[in-house]
Amino acid sequence: MKVYQYPLTVLPEDIFDALIVHEIISKKSRFLYRCLGPHIVSGKMMFTMRPIDSELEIPQTQYKGKDCQIIIDKSGEQEIPISADFINRENSVVQNFLNIIFKTAFRQTHLK
Repeated sequence: MKVYQYPLTVLPEDIFDALIVHEIISKKSRFLYRCLGPHIVSGKMMFTMRPIDSELEIPQTQYKGKDCQIIIDKSGEQEIPISADFINRENSVVQNFLNIIFKTAFRQTHLK
């Protein structure tokens, strides 16, 4: 199995905050699911289960009356292999990805 990691560009840059990015992305969840399939956002990174073909612009939206846009940058793609024999201490990116999955699951189900 592979996971793909992409950097996010947020415009205008002065509004970047992880919570704002999550709010904007949650408003565009159907669009993103159609384009990316299952995905997770963490800070300025997007993790997907399949690669994207080219840069992806999330349709412009507003946050508190201010226009904003998020771009998923294809040029920053990182392919992360996940296999049964990976060792946590050797692959911190995979460990971070798994932590993000767990945090997202807890947030969405309100588990503690």
